Amino acid sequence: MTSGQSAFPVVKSMFKFAPHGKSGTYVSELLPKISEIVDDICVVKTVNTEAINHDPAITFIQTGFQQPGRPCMGSWLSYGLGSENKNLPAFIVMISNGKESDQPLYARLWGSGFLPSEHQGVNFRGTGDPVLISPIRLESTQPRGVECSMASPS
Repeated sequence: MTSGQSAFPVVKSMFKFAPHGKSGTYVSELLPKISEIVDDICVVKTVNTEAINHDPAITFIQTGFQQPGRPCMGSWLSYGLGSENKNLPAFIVMISNGKESDQPLYARLWGSGFLPSEHQGVNFRGTGDPVLISPIRLESTQPRGVECSMASPS
């Protein structure tokens, strides 16, 4: 609270929330499919950090440490669980549209840290080609012994 402030007003949500599943977890009306499976997923209801600024706090929430350079939660899940499909990444990151859609400062939040780079998040864009790196490779740039099945259309 600010000095002299007797109340901390909070604006009510414009969307309805209701308890769902055996757990009674509150889910927004905007997520009807999630409300059907709420007992099968993990919901983190609170996160606490001693960081007083947003940036180290966000880094802490994603990696467990306030300093950048550690693997994020998605990288650990990819490392531990792998991918269900050998042709698709196990961990993707949906990047927002708009003028700040590149987000270079926040890329560390989906980095793999000291884990192999195959476990870092793969950026997907909101418009156009979702993959930032084109899968089409020229034969001259293709490393020896590595096949790229997506290199030539069938």
